[in-house]
Amino acid sequence: MTQPPRALHRALARHLADRNSREALRLVEAMRAGGVQPILLKGASTRALLELPERPSADVDLLVAPQERRRAERVLRARGYRRHRGVHADNWTAPDAVPVDLHRSLTRLGVAPAEAWAVLAAGLEATPLAGGSVDVLSRPAQLVHLCLHVTSDESGRATGELRRALAVCDQSDWQAVRDLAGRLGASASVEWALRQVGAAWASGPADELALPANDLSRGIGAFVRSPVHWSERRRRQTRLTEAWVRWQAGRIGRLLNGRSDLYHRLRLRLRLRLRQHTR
Repeated sequence: MTQPPRALHRALARHLADRNSREALRLVEAMRAGGVQPILLKGASTRALLELPERPSADVDLLVAPQERRRAERVLRARGYRRHRGVHADNWTAPDAVPVDLHRSLTRLGVAPAEAWAVLAAGLEATPLAGGSVDVLSRPAQLVHLCLHVTSDESGRATGELRRALAVCDQSDWQAVRDLAGRLGASASVEWALRQVGAAWASGPADELALPANDLSRGIGAFVRSPVHWSERRRRQTRLTEAWVRWQAGRIGRLLNGRSDLYHRLRLRLRLRLRQHTR
């Protein structure tokens, strides 16, 4: 008797989730051996928070203290990873290995990474994972992170997970979210995310503030008034500038190669004509 497709899908999702948990534990243990105490973001912690054991994860998200970042990078390089610079996190990839997002902070916070770490690390929880133990954010901090993810996620997955969180988390958790969001300078973004799922705790406009900080189409005034910390805005603009420079460099290269090919074809034609005339 064949297994139903839905059961097969759930079994595969559970397998992928378990594999992600094992890889996350290996990376955390490697970090600890290198003198780093990382915090596991999303992944297994979100599966436990939302009571979704089959929630898949394509990578491992780790948050480290600013003073431990270089050591964390050395650990990843020693394991064959290469860095791809990002805004609030750098993506690290290696052949036949799970990708890693090494976070310097959470997205759209109004405080510097060092202050964000001090606030977030004050309420860590140890949770069992794949035969070991990892540190994860407190439930209110995980909910803040989930709200912040909604402001930048276009797939709709984060919005669906926030609705799930509203159903499974206690009111006391959401009361703590309000206080924590204020300490992280993220109240406007969290409020905006909650409004997307029909839940909010304050009155007044918050739609503009939760848009990407680099969206200069709304004018420099909106950019300056954004609650996002300047360090993140600077990195975002740097990444955009780097992408623009790479695009321009490729465009110029294609243009020069095209001209080179044109000159080469003209030289060949000229040589053929010269040979014909000299015969």
